[in-house]
Amino acid sequence: MIDVTLPVSALAPAQRDELAGRLTAALLAAEGSPDNRYVRASAWCFFDERPAGGIQVGGRHPELPVYRVVLTIPAGSPALSGPFRLVNRERLVRVVTEAVLEVEGAGYSDAAATRVWVQVREIQEGYWGAAGGIGRMEDIAGVAGVTPDGRLTARAERIRRALDIAAAAGPV
Repeated sequence: MIDVTLPVSALAPAQRDELAGRLTAALLAAEGSPDNRYVRASAWCFFDERPAGGIQVGGRHPELPVYRVVLTIPAGSPALSGPFRLVNRERLVRVVTEAVLEVEGAGYSDAAATRVWVQVREIQEGYWGAAGGIGRMEDIAGVAGVTPDGRLTARAERIRRALDIAAAAGPV
């Protein structure tokens, strides 16, 4: 799940589309997730545009746009969770920051990077709710098609079938 908070009109619709694609690809790569239609169906990106004055820095209106990107992942994500995965999270934050600034048109610099905050949040097992129920890690892995034993949980099978039906019905 990706949430981007930004000032209204900081990015044009085409720029938001490009940023959503780049952030989705970056998060999937960092998580080590396969890039398939099942995974992409659960990779949502929300843009929360704040009106003029709706974002302040140090109690003042910033002169240049500032951005907050929240990446929400399941606790226990093998490539990102835990103290030994700090380097992977650092790489993800850098890639996300670069993407925001490049799409905006500023390009990366240390000064420009101070306008982008990235938060990686973990949701504990049993606290993800989607498709009408709680998604456990084995369900999430099953929907993605990466189960250790090659077998899907009953819930993962139901979700994949539902996604197939939704895809056959046409774009959302």
